[in-house]
Amino acid sequence: MKHIKSIVTALIILLLIVFYFVQCTPIPQGGELINSVESPDNAYTINAYLHENSLSSDAVRCEVVNNVNDKSRNIYWDYPRSSAEIYWTGEESVNINGVELNIKTDIYDFRWH
Repeated sequence: MKHIKSIVTALIILLLIVFYFVQCTPIPQGGELINSVESPDNAYTINAYLHENSLSSDAVRCEVVNNVNDKSRNIYWDYPRSSAEIYWTGEESVNINGVELNIKTDIYDFRWH
């Protein structure tokens, strides 16, 4: 019985470690630029990058770039995905592959949805 408890405890710890790395790993940088769309007022640009063979299939990452101060942040990470359809729906809102995002506050990460 003690042996079974040890195995169960080890499996639970292993699952927690795997869960931590899947959920807490940051969105990767880099990738091949596949699309770039400026906001209606040209204040921001959404850049979409393809990450080939990420997790055995392609993934797409999008970042918003502030064209005034050149700062950027990731706002979209989706898998499996190999393209990015980007439409601005307002000065601070964008639709990426059917996901509506506020560029100042929202982040879409497939691991959390």
